[in-house]
Amino acid sequence: MSKNFNLTNREVEILKYTAMGYTNSNIAKKLTISSHTVKIHLENIFAKLNIHNRIQATVVAIKNNIIDLESL
Repeated sequence: MSKNFNLTNREVEILKYTAMGYTNSNIAKKLTISSHTVKIHLENIFAKLNIHNRIQATVVAIKNNIIDLESL
């Protein structure tokens, strides 16, 4: 069952790269944004998902069909 966490398209995109193991710096380069912006997006993601780290974010995202393992 999917739960709506009100993530933006950009947050989902960052979450996908996070699940793939990208660092903030790698994500920033890929999306042509600053590392600081990535950090802020991740803080927002963590708050919306009510979690505290990248691993938890990945698990919650997969369990709730926010990201698809096959698309990684």
